[in-house]
Amino acid sequence: MPIDTLKSKRRLVEEYGLDERQAEGIVELIAQSEERGATASDIEAARRELSLQMEAVEERLLAKIEANTDRIVSAEHRLANQIDALQEELEAKIQTSEEQLEAKIQTSEEQLEAKIQTSGERLEAKIQASGERLEAKIQASGERLEAKIQTSEERLEAKIQASEEQLEAKIQASEGHLDTKIGELRLEMEKMRRQTLQWMFAVAGFIAVLLALFEYVL
Repeated sequence: MPIDTLKSKRRLVEEYGLDERQAEGIVELIAQSEERGATASDIEAARRELSLQMEAVEERLLAKIEANTDRIVSAEHRLANQIDALQEELEAKIQTSEEQLEAKIQTSEEQLEAKIQTSGERLEAKIQASGERLEAKIQASGERLEAKIQTSEERLEAKIQASEEQLEAKIQASEGHLDTKIGELRLEMEKMRRQTLQWMFAVAGFIAVLLALFEYVL
């Protein structure tokens, strides 16, 4: 039964790790043996050839694997060394960065504290100046108010004194007028008293005349 050369070559490449050229040569050898009616010795020779080639391939594969393993181990060592070096470098950079950052933070804190102190001093000076100005304004306002109060008191005292003088003058005028009225009233009363006495004397005289007349008549 003739072999499927394409399938056999692909199987040799995939399962046995042969390259394309080796697999193609083996498949052609087997195909030629089948074409010329291979004998048992031909088949055995092909098998031995295949075994030798497979052993050679296996040895090359093992050698490649060992070489690759050595390279992998070496690469791992180099990678580990590189990782260690990179880690050390990174740690050094981190430490340097931390130190630089700490120095910057300390400098910023010092600058901020200095600014805060300066701002506090300026603010305290402004507050003190404002307090002094306010005290001066309050004192000036107090003095002006005191002067106004004093002036108002003086004007009020003058008005009170003038009012008292006017009231006293009015009282004196009223007292004088009252004295005059009282004098006039006394004169009027004296006049009335005299008139009453005169009237009484007249009545008494009239009564005396009547009595005398009665006595005369009787």
